[in-house]
Amino acid sequence: MDAPEAAEAYGFKPEKLPAGWAWDDAVAEEVHGILHKHHAPKGLGRELSDFYVKTMESQAREAREVVEGRIAGLAEESRARFAKEWGEDAETRRAANAEFVKARKIDTRDPIVRAALSHPEIVRMIDEARRAAKEVPLAGVDKEVFSGSASPREQAQEIMRGDRNWTNDPVKVRKVGELYGGKKKR
Repeated sequence: MDAPEAAEAYGFKPEKLPAGWAWDDAVAEEVHGILHKHHAPKGLGRELSDFYVKTMESQAREAREVVEGRIAGLAEESRARFAKEWGEDAETRRAANAEFVKARKIDTRDPIVRAALSHPEIVRMIDEARRAAKEVPLAGVDKEVFSGSASPREQAQEIMRGDRNWTNDPVKVRKVGELYGGKKKR
């Protein structure tokens, strides 16, 4: 057998790890000890390491495909639902909502984010927030109006918190009044 005399001699760290993977020296040392305890040949560590990386890459790829398939199904289901609900405006509104999300620098490469953004209630909230932000153009407000709720009260409070002198701006006074359900008197 080709067993080394010291556990440290089982160096089998792969030259290149898949993106997002980290090498754990403590785990490698434990594996070195197990291999040494059983007088395993030095090459076995490398073979096991290569096999592990190959297997895990394959499983990760398969898992990504399953997740992407589920996200695509959810997105299609949502698209069909809103095609019925919004009629001929559906594609225009969907594109406007996508721009609204993009303007807020939401990373849609993340599969969890994409899944959430495909959920019908999230789509509805984004659409409502986008339309509310567009009604009266206020500097900076359209980007900050969506705080997790499409509540008009929260939108009004955001305007008031964002500008201590909001009462000096007739556009903001009107918007706050509209959001609270009536005209704001000065």
